[in-house]
Amino acid sequence: MFGTKAILAYSFSMKLFLAICCSLAFSAALPQGYSSIDSMLKLLPSKQGRARVDALSQLSKNMRTKNADSAKRFANEALQLSKKEKYTYGELDAVNKLAAVHGMNGRFDSAIILAGSVLANPNAKDEALRAESYGFMAAANWHFGKPDEAIMDYMRSADLWQKQQNMGEYGGALVGIGYVYQSQNKLDQAERYIKLGLAAIKTSSNVNSLANAYHALANTYGMNNKLKDALHADSLGLEVAQRNNIESSMSMFYDNMANCYMYNGEFDKAYAYFRKCIPLDRKFNNQKLLGDTYLNLGNLFMMQHKLDAAIMFLDSSIMLADASGYRLAKQNSLQLLSDAYKAKGNDKKALEYLNKMIVVKDSLVNEAREKKIVELQSLYETDKREKELLLQKEQLSKQRYIMMGITILFVMVVVLMYMLYRRRQLKQDAKLQAEIMKQQDIATQSVLEAEEKERKRIAGDLHDGVGQMMSAVKMNLSSLASKIQLTNENDVALMDKTISLVDESCKEVRSVSHNMMPNALLKAGLSSAVKEFIDKIDHSKLQVNLYTEGLQERLGNNTETVLYRVIQEIVNNVIKHAEANELDISLIRDEDGISCTVEDNGKGFDISTKENVDGIGLKNIQTRITYLKGTVEWDSFPDKGTLVAIHVPL
Repeated sequence: MFGTKAILAYSFSMKLFLAICCSLAFSAALPQGYSSIDSMLKLLPSKQGRARVDALSQLSKNMRTKNADSAKRFANEALQLSKKEKYTYGELDAVNKLAAVHGMNGRFDSAIILAGSVLANPNAKDEALRAESYGFMAAANWHFGKPDEAIMDYMRSADLWQKQQNMGEYGGALVGIGYVYQSQNKLDQAERYIKLGLAAIKTSSNVNSLANAYHALANTYGMNNKLKDALHADSLGLEVAQRNNIESSMSMFYDNMANCYMYNGEFDKAYAYFRKCIPLDRKFNNQKLLGDTYLNLGNLFMMQHKLDAAIMFLDSSIMLADASGYRLAKQNSLQLLSDAYKAKGNDKKALEYLNKMIVVKDSLVNEAREKKIVELQSLYETDKREKELLLQKEQLSKQRYIMMGITILFVMVVVLMYMLYRRRQLKQDAKLQAEIMKQQDIATQSVLEAEEKERKRIAGDLHDGVGQMMSAVKMNLSSLASKIQLTNENDVALMDKTISLVDESCKEVRSVSHNMMPNALLKAGLSSAVKEFIDKIDHSKLQVNLYTEGLQERLGNNTETVLYRVIQEIVNNVIKHAEANELDISLIRDEDGISCTVEDNGKGFDISTKENVDGIGLKNIQTRITYLKGTVEWDSFPDKGTLVAIHVPL
């Protein structure tokens, strides 16, 4: 399946995992008599205990490209027997074999859980075992849209296989990296890794990995519209699959070759090869792959303007997508159905299926967005906890040093007092008492100075580090919320709740830092603080221009703080409401005081409307400027932008 054909690009992901699962297997030589599945089945009754577990796992591996149900049955039997025998390696190996079967059936969530459980087990020390698990994790992570994690897992798998000198599996992992780069349309990198993997595999006897490598190379050529080269690679791979009866790979090659012929205009050949995929997909009971084949057939007949036949196959594809829960396939089928009915002149049906497609597409977008928000929130909470723990450790450490210092000082003073008392007795009582008081004063002053210094340092770290970072997160989230039209009430509530949590966190950090070091917010001056604030804004979405004049000397702490907060509030309002792409801020100090103007080219608003003027944000700005005995004016009209003019006397 080729990336240049957008409507069918999703089907590549379905057959990719199947290909990868075919190639991920132990490549060590089989024991005597295990040269074929038939011979293994004949010898199985004679195997007992751990030997039987190993035989069942080997059967599962060999059967999964031919009969997924049998492969699953053998793996489950190996798992149960290994638990009974308390055979740890056999149990982990059986779990890996189950992960492969689940992947073959398109159950990626189960596959990643099973493979992950092997890697998390402290007894999983065998390098070949871990290499196989990393390969399954990589394939599942790729399917879940995590290419970086997939590449990292493939590299771990490749390193472990190379240590084992297993060139077949080592090459298979390199091919897996090539697949991931294919999905990102980085075709040069994909071709390089696939050819490296193919060269390694050819030095081994791993036919599954060899077939998979040819499939990957054919995909790369196809995505570059090199159909002739793609067909040649597919024919080489199909020959390997047919010679070794690898039916799962045969389906993939038929699918690739059908697409080559289809986009080359050879529709009869394309139809013949697509039809060959159907019995193989049904044999593996994989509704997702079968639905993919029906979608391909629907697209084929659309290209030939055979609309009734296209509609029949697309309807079947949608039913299979619903049965398997594969919404991306359903989205593409609905889009093609809408196009088909439009071509037939049935605009009502075309609009009906287009609306259904939009609903499915929105659900996919919302799901991806929710996952991203959860990931960001998790990262934030983790980072926050780590910083809190670090701060607590530092505070406890400093407290211990302070107490130790005070104790040592106190002991020294007591010793000195005792020595003086012994030497001078009663005549030196007054002098000794004065010295004691003096030492106590010094110790107290040192402690106070140390505490104040530490308070200032912690407050500075909180404000300049966590505080600024949290403010940037809040602004970017607010900007993101204003740009994305959320239709689901739960999504809107979640976004609002997230922004609210970030806002509360910002306030808490600011409150703590101010309590520990009052009026130290703008330690670098108003101009620098505003510049630092706007630098954190995404300039690709909002271009901010700042002009300052006459601010070389510092203003009063209160004035700088209030003006900074007001500018921050105005900019946040622009990001959230104005839909502007350019913002001009000027700060000018003269004999009459300081003037500030903020102007955007956004959608503006009607200042004569009471609810617009009485908003909380505008009230906060008015209240803060009034505190400085200043004035603030708004000049705005719908679709004309907004100008805010502020003047504060000094």
